Amino acid sequence: MVKPELVCVVKFNAWTADERLRAPVLSVCGWTENPDEVVRETAENATAEAQTKPQGEKERTPLLSAEATEQSLTIEGRRLKFTNLKKVFYPADGYTKRDVINFYAAVSDLLVPHLKSRPLSLKRYPNGIDSDFFFQKEAATSFPDWLHTELIYHGRNVEDTICDL
Repeated sequence: MVKPELVCVVKFNAWTADERLRAPVLSVCGWTENPDEVVRETAENATAEAQTKPQGEKERTPLLSAEATEQSLTIEGRRLKFTNLKKVFYPADGYTKRDVINFYAAVSDLLVPHLKSRPLSLKRYPNGIDSDFFFQKEAATSFPDWLHTELIYHGRNVEDTICDL
């Protein structure tokens, strides 16, 4: 028997005839709400209360401030410089480089454990998602010494791959 331990919000299109979610997308997971008090949302009980922020959800402070064009921060004892923060990466939605960095900082607790110690190749879009891209297969000479890289052999080709976060 499965016992609920976490509460999450799932956005979806509809319930199917066989009581399944159509096109579910996990929105928020891990609220401190008691799982035993959660009920299935129906048209009758979906109110403005369901749209308010649940108790226990923390207000996140963005990593990078909204006004700076570039910013330097010390994170875990390492000095990082973030530049071109107003550059638009997603023109259709207006998301900037700052928005993307702040998003990844916000989900890093969930994301990093799955990426740690795995090879990482970078698909870079220097002028936004609608422009040309390239794969960065070799570590740039400007990469800091503390960033772990590993030589990976593909036949006769050798490439540096970023391995640790």
